[in-house]
Amino acid sequence: MVPAESCTQRASLNNDHSSLETTALQKKYLEQKNKRSLKKTEKKQAEQQQLQQQQTLSGNLQSSVHVLI
Repeated sequence: MVPAESCTQRASLNNDHSSLETTALQKKYLEQKNKRSLKKTEKKQAEQQQLQQQQTLSGNLQSSVHVLI
């Protein structure tokens, strides 16, 4: 028969191991979440810059057309 203390110690070690795994998974999840968020932000900024450039070019072309007429 196994002493009760051994079972308790094993259960405690299993809980500690499980807790470490959970913490590691939470950390990995949060890191991935932050990366996704950063990518979205960078993508939005790039799209806004591209849109501003297109609007600037469009405005310049309209100005050029008015001057030529």
